[in-house]
Amino acid sequence: MKWYRVFAIVLITGISFNVVAQTANIFSKSSYIEPYKLEVTYNKTTNLVFPAIITSVDRGSQDILVQKASGVENILRIKADVKDFTETSLSVITADGKLYSFVVGYSGEPSYLNINVGRITGTDSTEQVIYSEPGTNKTVLSSYADSVISRGANMRAIHTESSKVSMALNALYVVDHILFCKLSLKNNSTINYDIDQLHFYIRDRKKADRTASQEIELHPLTIIGDTLMIRSESRQPWVIALPKFTIPDGKYFSVEMMERNGGRNLFLKIKNRHIMKAQGL
Repeated sequence: MKWYRVFAIVLITGISFNVVAQTANIFSKSSYIEPYKLEVTYNKTTNLVFPAIITSVDRGSQDILVQKASGVENILRIKADVKDFTETSLSVITADGKLYSFVVGYSGEPSYLNINVGRITGTDSTEQVIYSEPGTNKTVLSSYADSVISRGANMRAIHTESSKVSMALNALYVVDHILFCKLSLKNNSTINYDIDQLHFYIRDRKKADRTASQEIELHPLTIIGDTLMIRSESRQPWVIALPKFTIPDGKYFSVEMMERNGGRNLFLKIKNRHIMKAQGL
């Protein structure tokens, strides 16, 4: 290649690099959101109290277990799923539009187990608890749920299974305006089942041609049980408390559970005749 061609290529490359360098802005330090350092351990739970309702949570690794406190909208529970895990991240967004960033590391004995995030960020100085349903007495609700856990089945189980993981509804109870569903979760495989999504819907049984399918999502008042994971070769009961309902003709109640990074998704269909058999507590 002749020297003037080489020179032209170098000159054009240099000009291109210079243009990119001039148009690419660098973040200033004032734009950084500095993360807070958080220590968690294996056999104790760390609680973070936020000044507003938690709307989104993202964990950088499955080595940590993260769950909103049952029946409460602004408390996040965190613990290690494995000991001595590699440092990871945790991001939380709240309803007031704030982003909270944490660097999470393992400690055999964390310095603190209960942290008021609002206090350390200067946005709040109280330990206010925001309940999911302010009109519902959470103490009474938990008492009823515990009573359902201790009771046996009161109906023929409705069952669904996928690759050695199963879910079954085996009891229904009702108290005033609350319906309690007792589920049995079983994992007969050697692989933990990490729960990514858990939803409750009233859906159309059949979809007519050119007719939009309708669904109503039901939001639990509380869930008793581990909604993060079903460990390998284990079984566990759940109790789901929902506002009481009946199902119109042509519809069914659906419990849907999706596996994170997996395909063992479970769909439980419950008809109105089963709901009508709910017993009083």
